[in-house]
Amino acid sequence: VMIGPENSGLSIQNYNGEHAIISGAVPLEIPDGAWKVHAQQVGWDVSANQNNVYGAAVSKGDTATIKYLGNFGTTPECEAAALEDAGKKGPFKSFTLHGAESKTGGFQKQCFGRTDNVWAPTAQANVSSGQLVRQNVWATSIKGLFPQGQELSLIHISEPTRLLSISYAVFCLKKKKKH
Repeated sequence: VMIGPENSGLSIQNYNGEHAIISGAVPLEIPDGAWKVHAQQVGWDVSANQNNVYGAAVSKGDTATIKYLGNFGTTPECEAAALEDAGKKGPFKSFTLHGAESKTGGFQKQCFGRTDNVWAPTAQANVSSGQLVRQNVWATSIKGLFPQGQELSLIHISEPTRLLSISYAVFCLKKKKKH
């Protein structure tokens, strides 16, 4: 794969308090002021007709990772309860609201917050679940930072400060060999 000044957009994303380690390549020297916000979001990604506490919640009760937040009539009310209760029983990574019309065996209108990272919702009518999304992506142009004719090579990025350590690979610039 060849890359030139007309190509850009490499982004490295991490959560607050986490640090990515990049190895295996010649670093690009990009001034701090060159970075611009590309996408930032903190909020709920809500899925209708999905139950993220299916078979694990206790009616009007708490488990080790699923907390009962009260009875609510709308998804926005359950979302708000999950955010407001974060300092007591949370913080919550997701929430689930069983709607008034749900056929969930006595769980109607009950709102639950999940403190673990489990996101494996089961399809269920009239139940809504939301996952907390934290996105902080910055971008910069790489025009002029490398000579024309350079190509990409594989590098390694690890995030050892995450609760669940993540490791992945991306491509970076490499000088083209002359034959």
